[in-house]
Amino acid sequence: MENNGFIFVNLLPYREKQKSLKIKKFVGIVSTFALIGVGLIGATQFTLAIKMENQESRNGFIEEENAKLDKTITSISNLREDIKLTLAKRKVVENLQTNRADGVNIINEIANNLPDDTNLKSIKKVGDKLSIVGQTSSNNKVSNYMTSLEDSFVFTTPTLVEIKQVVLVSKPGDKKSKGMPEQLVNEFSINVEMQKTEEELKRIAEEKKKAEKEQEQKAKAKK
Repeated sequence: MENNGFIFVNLLPYREKQKSLKIKKFVGIVSTFALIGVGLIGATQFTLAIKMENQESRNGFIEEENAKLDKTITSISNLREDIKLTLAKRKVVENLQTNRADGVNIINEIANNLPDDTNLKSIKKVGDKLSIVGQTSSNNKVSNYMTSLEDSFVFTTPTLVEIKQVVLVSKPGDKKSKGMPEQLVNEFSINVEMQKTEEELKRIAEEKKKAEKEQEQKAKAKK
C-alpha cells in the first residue's frame, strides 16, 4: 500500500502469529512443568510406598524377634525357677546328710570320751547346743570328761551346769542285797556347743553384718 510516497505494511497478522507462538510456547512450558511435577509426585509416592513397605517389613521382623525374645525370656525364667528348686532340693538332701553325719559324730565322740565308771542318763540337742546328763563315781572324772570333749573336733566350750550326789537307783531286775547301804553317785549336767563349719561361720558373719547395716539405716532415718 502506497500513500504519498510512504509504504504501509500490515503487521497485524505477524503480531497475531507471534502472539500465538508465545502462547503455545507458554503452554508447552507449563505442560512440561506440569508433567515434571506429576512425575515428581508419582516418584515421591512410589518412594514413600517402598519405604513404608520396607518399614512394615522391618516392624514385622521386629515383632517376630520380640515374640521370640519373650519366649526365650520365659524359658530362661522357667529354667531359673527349676534351678532354684533343684538347688533347694539339693540343699535339703545335703542338710539331711550333714545332720546324719553330725549325729554319728556326736554319738561317737560322746561314747569314745566317756570315762570309766560313768553312765549317761540323757542327751538333748537344741540348735548348736548339747545338754548331757550322766552319773559318775568321782568329780575328777567329770572334769576329765569335759576336757576330752573340748579337745574333740565336734564340741567346744563345755560348761558345767550342775553336779550333785544322788542315790543310785537300781535298774529293774537288779537284786539288792539286804542290809547293804545305799550307793551314792555324782550326777552331773554339762552343756557343750557344736563346732561350726567355715560355711556356718561365714553365714553368721554375713547375718551380723546385715543386721548392723539395718541398724545404721534406722539410726540415719531417725535423724
